[in-house]
Amino acid sequence: MVRVPAGPFSMGAPSARRESAEDAPEHVVDVAAFEIDRTEVSVMAYERCVVAGRCAEPADAWDPACNWNLLRDSSLHDVDVHGVQRLWHPMNCLDWADAEQYCRWAGKRLPTEAEWEKAARGTDGRSWPWTRGADPGCSAWNACPLPEAPGRDVPAGLAKLPTTLPVHLAPAGKSPYGAFHMVGNVAEWVSDWYAPYPAAGTGRDPSGPVTGIERVHRGGAWGDGALPAFVRAHAPPDTARPTLGFRCARTP
Repeated sequence: MVRVPAGPFSMGAPSARRESAEDAPEHVVDVAAFEIDRTEVSVMAYERCVVAGRCAEPADAWDPACNWNLLRDSSLHDVDVHGVQRLWHPMNCLDWADAEQYCRWAGKRLPTEAEWEKAARGTDGRSWPWTRGADPGCSAWNACPLPEAPGRDVPAGLAKLPTTLPVHLAPAGKSPYGAFHMVGNVAEWVSDWYAPYPAAGTGRDPSGPVTGIERVHRGGAWGDGALPAFVRAHAPPDTARPTLGFRCARTP
């Protein structure tokens, strides 16, 4: 995990840079010190929770884009256009309750939306984890189409799809605190119910409304393009997608 110190930061998009009305207004939030996983939770890590009898196998496991499928099916176990086993790829195809259960089993919790954004952006107003400037390209983050891999034994159609990277790759895209893939790879569930700003909370340690219809997820996935780290997204909590994963946090 990486430690994020206590203190205020500007959450949300400046009016000149917002992607949609949901990302604004920009507002100051004060967050207590916390720790957040350096990487997204991997297939290997989630497997340990399943073996321990504390986590469920994902309901959507047989979607061809689910990393769980590529672990469970021995014929696909080593297939990946990057040539890396899927054990180190981010766990995906989990709904919000699955992600929360894993974090609880690990002695952690899902981060709040405010914690997630501070861990991704720091305190200097940057739009992306790596720089205040423009998108540096595919070397920093995984949201770019991947070339087909000729000559590899890949199931029909799979090599033409964008896909995840192992959770510890693309170090050029690390956040100011050293967290990998906070933009791209897979989007990440956070603990909050969705509400527009400022109803989502301001001031000290906001955690969103006490109830709602959809949960927030942040960071975008491999096919979402150049999304700044202040962009918000939300979905019903029973949503499970190949593009949606998570990481955990804890109060030190």
